[in-house]
Amino acid sequence: MALFDLIANNTDRKAGHCLRGEDGHIWGIDHGLTFHAQPKLRTVIWDFGGEPIPKELLRDLAAYLQGVRSAARA
Repeated sequence: MALFDLIANNTDRKAGHCLRGEDGHIWGIDHGLTFHAQPKLRTVIWDFGGEPIPKELLRDLAAYLQGVRSAARA
């Protein structure tokens, strides 16, 4: 969720915007204050600030960006 907030420039994540399903899955409930042109990251997920981004998430992000670049060239 913290990585998503960083990428999406989430401007207002509150604890109530993270819901845990009965299966343990965490759902992010967002409100449209994302993808702003100016950097405005504000999130209750700051507890993870300074921690390394897990390698599997970096791999997923790199694969996604490669797909975006490939689509842009097509």
